[in-house]
Amino acid sequence: ANGDDILYVHFSKAMSATFDSMDMALKDLKAKYPERKFYQIDTKAITTASLVFLLEIGQMYREGKSIEEILDWANKEIDHYAVYFFVDDLKFLMKSGRVSGLAGTVGTLLGVRPIIHMNAEGRMVSIGKEKGRTKAIARLVNYVKELGDEIEKHYILIGHGDAPELCEEVKKCLTEAFPDKNLNIQTVVINPTAGAHCGPNAVGVVFHSIHR
Repeated sequence: ANGDDILYVHFSKAMSATFDSMDMALKDLKAKYPERKFYQIDTKAITTASLVFLLEIGQMYREGKSIEEILDWANKEIDHYAVYFFVDDLKFLMKSGRVSGLAGTVGTLLGVRPIIHMNAEGRMVSIGKEKGRTKAIARLVNYVKELGDEIEKHYILIGHGDAPELCEEVKKCLTEAFPDKNLNIQTVVINPTAGAHCGPNAVGVVFHSIHR
């Protein structure tokens, strides 16, 4: 109504049917405002993993990049940011029904930490488990070492659900794993919705990667 075009950078369409409603609303709005442009970037991610795209795109916007340049960057880079995280107890994720490929009881077994990531389709998938937080953190760091691509040139985000001590431990391990690189590491608290799904003491890392 104000004559503005819109760029919407959003979390994974594969994770919510809400976007079906958005598409229906857009159809009506485009008919009402035919001159306006609506651009959308599906990050195929959630919470902290979506935030990294907002940071990168926000920087491009401040540098005066055009919408075409931003969209071209997103099309190339969406699948080159990986997120891996672990949770203390899978009962929260199981109740939400948002994680595939795991048994409902695995997260309650004597300190087992399920390892989860966002795949190329934008869905959360369980890819293994570790016994104890120390081994779970080490596995996250190993993913960064194995898959990281020019990580010193991009944001590295560590997200956590009410677990600042674990977050600092991940940061310390990353710094020690890359002593010759000046990493741009930022720590953030995941949003309340994601926190309710993952439960307390969830910790994850987002980084630029050769693939998801």
